[in-house]
Amino acid sequence: MDSLGLINLLHYGKTPNWWFTHSSGEAIQYLKTLTGEFDIPSNLRHLACETTADLPNDLSAPESLKSADIVVVEISTFKKLQMQGVRLNFQNVWGYAHRAGVSTSDVLAGRQVFWPAGIAPLMDLTADKSDVSEVTSDLLAIKDFVGVPMLTVDHIYSLTDSGGPIPGRPAITDLLAALKSSHDIPFHSTRALIEEYGQEVALADDNHYKKDFELLAGRAILASIHSALKHA
Repeated sequence: MDSLGLINLLHYGKTPNWWFTHSSGEAIQYLKTLTGEFDIPSNLRHLACETTADLPNDLSAPESLKSADIVVVEISTFKKLQMQGVRLNFQNVWGYAHRAGVSTSDVLAGRQVFWPAGIAPLMDLTADKSDVSEVTSDLLAIKDFVGVPMLTVDHIYSLTDSGGPIPGRPAITDLLAALKSSHDIPFHSTRALIEEYGQEVALADDNHYKKDFELLAGRAILASIHSALKHA
């Protein structure tokens, strides 16, 4: 939608201080970093910031939020990795462990592993899951923090080979639907569009749309954005 000129993404690919987030905790940390309220230490940025950008020394860009019309928050996981008070990115931690040749599953579960010589060990890494109240609190804080309407999006709707939902995803959908009911925060579910066209047409894998389906998925989210702004 951004490349078509229908929206203007304020950060992704346009500034040097952007990175992906997957959880509500990572999202609020990102916003606080942009405003300068929080700083991710340089020695942890390779674990916290999943990005192709060359990050600047100063990650803050408070002026960039002032032109926002709406904030869209996709929740992909309740999982929580923390180290030295910083929320880490699962993909980056997995990659770090994989390159070090240690058990990625043990690292992501917070279990102790033997790190090879020359590799900085993630000794005080903790792994946990945010509960419903924590995620709800995070999302309400994000809305207040930016001070503009907010739209939430759940993880891509996908079924396993046995026909059941991927574990963990229904809980995300249920929470966001409940938040819509209890706090009137608009919610875009990915399910309807994917069920309409079928997973074989819509999805490249359990976590990504097919490239030629992104236009439809993007227009559906854009419709929800317009609806959220009109509602506000």
